[in-house]
Amino acid sequence: MTTKNTSFSICIIEHDKHGDHLCTWSYPGVSAALQGVCARRTADYGENNSFFYFKLKNDWIYCINTKKNSKISDKLPDVQFVSICIVCKEFQPEKFQTMITILLEQYEISGDPTKILEIILSLHATGKYKTFDMSTYNPITNSNNMISPNPAYLANSVLKELIDMLGVDVSIIWNAIILKKRICVLSDSISELQDFVHTIPQLVYQRLDWNICRPIVNLTDPVHIEDIQSAGYYIVGLENSNSISMNTDHYDILLDLQEKRVSVAPHAMEGMRMTSVHRDVAHLLNELVDNKATNKEIVKSITNKNMTIIDSLKSCCDSNTNKVTQNLINEKTSNASTQQWLYKLAIAENLV
Repeated sequence: MTTKNTSFSICIIEHDKHGDHLCTWSYPGVSAALQGVCARRTADYGENNSFFYFKLKNDWIYCINTKKNSKISDKLPDVQFVSICIVCKEFQPEKFQTMITILLEQYEISGDPTKILEIILSLHATGKYKTFDMSTYNPITNSNNMISPNPAYLANSVLKELIDMLGVDVSIIWNAIILKKRICVLSDSISELQDFVHTIPQLVYQRLDWNICRPIVNLTDPVHIEDIQSAGYYIVGLENSNSISMNTDHYDILLDLQEKRVSVAPHAMEGMRMTSVHRDVAHLLNELVDNKATNKEIVKSITNKNMTIIDSLKSCCDSNTNKVTQNLINEKTSNASTQQWLYKLAIAENLV
């Protein structure tokens, strides 16, 4: 079976000595608005050669900057550093980090966008360029012709670190994501934000939904504010330096990676009450870490736990409407807190 090559666009941002940050070339085309966002975000992180990525609406944007003493200065003397951004619909950080590094290396040598275009055309046509093969990152086709999930979902997982950091309080994060609450992750490190925002959806792996991730958000940028306000629920990464703009209107749960603690916003307290289910989940996750389980083993175990809970909830569906009702939940569960929590879960699972 042949997998269709990913559709993507490229833009090159030049940051000159006068403080201007301009998109000087793009292919096959990036909107002027998105070019502006890319210029601002790459300018924020400067000449540090760091790879980072973020999401706006339906677009994933992967970026990398040249180093301060890049060879590009010989080709473009007025340019301090250059950024290359890839815009696409696909969540594949490792794949696009490799691709964008190849593009950047070529541009540093030549300073010529046409050399970049040659690589892009090869990738669009064949999915390959020299030793780089895009198909390496494709979902695996099993013998029964079923496509397995995107391997990027489990790559670079820090799930064990998250559980070890929070202990029993990891159930607060689990509760938030399974109920589709708004989670904010706070850190000084961009790479740490990306890893933890990437990892949290693994606690509800059965949904296979990484579109809720916003690895790096700038709350001083109206474009980012508009995006998260329209998203409904999400997991956002926020630098500490940007936290002055943050208030509890933007989140229900705050995970502070520097303080190694999780807190619930006052307005979300009532909807986040814990039950025996949460104690069971906390015990399961911490026991798995204590027993040296791998991240993949932890994901498999919590997914099985989630599906057991959801299957039990589905048994409360009305036979005529195939919807869960509070009365049916109450008939099968005597504990009032559990009754309320299960109904919230039914809403999150679109069973109401």
